[in-house]
Amino acid sequence: MTAEGYFLTANYLIFKDYRKTLILVEKLYIIPLMNEIIPFLRNVPIFASFSDEELNALSKIVQKKAYGKGEIILREGETGDTFFIICSGFAKCFTNLGGKEIFINIMSEREFFGEMALLNEKKRSATVIAHSDLETLVIFKKDFVQYILSNYNALVKLLQIISERLRKADRRCEIFAFFPGEKRLAAVLYDLAREHGKKEDGRISIDLGLTHNDLAKMVGLTREATTSILNRFVKAKLITIGRRKISVLDTAPLFEIFSKYS
Repeated sequence: MTAEGYFLTANYLIFKDYRKTLILVEKLYIIPLMNEIIPFLRNVPIFASFSDEELNALSKIVQKKAYGKGEIILREGETGDTFFIICSGFAKCFTNLGGKEIFINIMSEREFFGEMALLNEKKRSATVIAHSDLETLVIFKKDFVQYILSNYNALVKLLQIISERLRKADRRCEIFAFFPGEKRLAAVLYDLAREHGKKEDGRISIDLGLTHNDLAKMVGLTREATTSILNRFVKAKLITIGRRKISVLDTAPLFEIFSKYS
């Protein structure tokens, strides 16, 4: 089937083509899609305690949007009116501090972003780009605010998650302010292993496609300094390094490296 292009609403996948194609797509594509959204939303932490009725109502205000690797999703300083939930792929979040790019976080399936701009009138505090091909669910501000205010459980969970993110941000500031480079990198690898790691052959694999330059931006070091520390960790048998993949042999030594100085 050929079409000039398409866009997705909460109820229809609309092709710039003939009405006959639209009817075909609506019957064969959209109904399965909406049925898949509800089980997915049930596994998103903020909506985990929702009833089937609440999830059904939520599914009617979401839209699906895809981004190619490297595409900008949010830009720091812009006004925001959308909230994103990642369906598949990875997104990275960074900010500009004194002309220097600071890598804040990497996010994966079932994580969300963009919520702060929806809860206040301030501009976006960071830029988010697709770190890989990315599929998201999008909720617009007017729909999100109306929905969240009528669902106490979602509001409480959202505030809990925002509180946890602020706690992590405070910890990251402490790491940058007081830790030398080796301890910064140990802390970041420890967090990545816990949040995104997958157990493989007795190791914890961090398969996020991160380059040495990405890690350098996360810890505020040069790429060369970051590579040097990574090599020391390899020699100490704390980690192994593959092509854009790091495997942590044991998180305990990494924790010990940075915690005894915190």
